[in-house]
Amino acid sequence: MKLTFEGLPGEGNDLDLPTVAGYVLWTMDSKQYRVKQPGSFFESLIVTACHADDENLARIGLGFPLVAHCVDLYKNHDDGLDQLRELTGVEKQ
Repeated sequence: MKLTFEGLPGEGNDLDLPTVAGYVLWTMDSKQYRVKQPGSFFESLIVTACHADDENLARIGLGFPLVAHCVDLYKNHDDGLDQLRELTGVEKQ
């Protein structure tokens, strides 16, 4: 799944699952993975999603389904970090 935000200036307006998975890895465990740092909006959104209960995470998912999916992996699955790392294709440093 790839979301494109048309009409926004600049590069990097396409979000795909590997990119968002990398953003979650960077935000929650940045010292261990070589992934791209998210912008301040997405970093704040990911932190907020990590603090959300399941009902509010589902609400975040209405507008940002990829963020909600990746945060759910991180928060609620024992192998979530491994799954996120696999999605991004990065290794631990």
